[in-house]
Amino acid sequence: MRCKASGPFGAVEADQRVDVWDLATLQKRTSGAIRYEVNIGRLALSPDGCAIVSATYKNGASLYIGAPLARKQDLTIKPIDGVFFLTNRLFGIGAEEKGTGFWSVDSGILVKRQPVYPVFANPYGGPSLAASIERDCYWFIDECAERLGARELAFVGRWPLRASFSNDGGFAVVCESGVTRGIDLTKQAEMWHVRLPEKWQPQDACILENGDAFLLSTRQTDGLVEISLCSLASGEVRSILRRQPLGPIAVFAQEQAMLIEATGGLFRYEDGAIRRVAEVRSVNDEYELVRAP
Repeated sequence: MRCKASGPFGAVEADQRVDVWDLATLQKRTSGAIRYEVNIGRLALSPDGCAIVSATYKNGASLYIGAPLARKQDLTIKPIDGVFFLTNRLFGIGAEEKGTGFWSVDSGILVKRQPVYPVFANPYGGPSLAASIERDCYWFIDECAERLGARELAFVGRWPLRASFSNDGGFAVVCESGVTRGIDLTKQAEMWHVRLPEKWQPQDACILENGDAFLLSTRQTDGLVEISLCSLASGEVRSILRRQPLGPIAVFAQEQAMLIEATGGLFRYEDGAIRRVAEVRSVNDEYELVRAP
């Protein structure tokens, strides 16, 4: 079980407790008990690591803030398919058939509803990508959840799964079903797309500061994991690692690129090689992030 990192922060889930870590120092920022249903709930961490939204199918969603984490607001909306933060002050709750509502962290009230799902929030201040529930295309939305003009970009694959953004907020790599593609968010246009071989499925991506991108894909027959390095400008891909799966893997950008595995640890890509940075250990029923020797 894991919560994908948001900016320089990551979270480890354990039963109904969550710990938030600063990934640069490996120091715990905050922790607390939350309402969470194992294998059912959804968890989102704000870009500054100061707020969490936990959502369940049974109980709706709850907003938590502070150190230690304290429950600030309960939202009875359901069903819920996903939660995310658009900014530090605005979070979203989505349902595939109902679209997405945007809620204020400060007031806990609904401020906007849009017919989009899922929404891929840009943590670096540029336009975010949102999939229309009415047509097979993306909308580009700003930090206030307003649609940017009337521009639309049609899917190349069958459905968008994940997206990652460059540090300047101007580019995105999107994993669609069977396809990975690069999008210029400023021009609201596709730069390139890569179709994967049959039985391979894109899972995640992240963009490095030097303009390259990591692409993570798995083979459906045996779960083999492939991590590729891709040119953001051209989409040219070269494989750098294949391995047997050890558990769920999240890919996210920090100073370089880092990978975190539920059963492994924290990894960093440097100078063409992947090395272990830290291990995830369970100590007295709590998770600890221990720096690797």
